[in-house]
Amino acid sequence: MPSVRLGNLWSMRATQALLKDERWSFVVLQEQSLLPLTAPGLMRESIRTIDAAVRQNGARKVLYMSRSGSSRRTT
Repeated sequence: MPSVRLGNLWSMRATQALLKDERWSFVVLQEQSLLPLTAPGLMRESIRTIDAAVRQNGARKVLYMSRSGSSRRTT
């Protein structure tokens, strides 16, 4: 699903059911591309929430971070 925040994805029952009903070794999480820059706290909160379910499943989380547009970077 393009441009879906992790928090929104987690609120979908199908996502929660997949983590509850299936066994996984790893769960790869990727936040919507600009959110890490615009709302890092919201991203962390979503990751922590999902990670609790991932660990309960016996899996490990993997964070996949994409590079946001260079025109928005600050140095």
